[in-house]
Amino acid sequence: MIDMALCSACSSISVEALTEDLENPPSWWGLFNGLSKPRGMVHLQNALQLKQPCPLCAIIRASIVQYNGDEKFPRRKGSSASSQEQWDVADFEAHLIDAPIYLRPKQDFLRRSFPEESVPSAWHLRGFTAFVPVKGDVLTGVVRLFAQPVLPL
Repeated sequence: MIDMALCSACSSISVEALTEDLENPPSWWGLFNGLSKPRGMVHLQNALQLKQPCPLCAIIRASIVQYNGDEKFPRRKGSSASSQEQWDVADFEAHLIDAPIYLRPKQDFLRRSFPEESVPSAWHLRGFTAFVPVKGDVLTGVVRLFAQPVLPL
């Protein structure tokens, strides 16, 4: 039997946590998020923990591969990596570093996504963007959330 239990970090993801202001955003936050107010949460304190056998961590890993296509890494400006030192996104797990993974909410204020009206801010949450630090770069992946209304029995 396959264990489908979430790790403690994934179990702590909530609408409230995703929509809170970030106290101390990392220095690279503005490169990916412009001038927007830093909102989100730390998912894992150490990106190396993303390798654990958790179904949501696996979805985050898959989103990193899906959303980064055929690029070579590291790709950040100012990186001193030569073309021989660059690697494919499929190998990103070998380049994870001991730094936090951040999650930022994906929101759409014009359309409803969650039927739960009793949870503040939930109705416009569409998912989250994961920011995963690797040697010389930060990779992003998008996880979309979906919920159906609970139908009466």
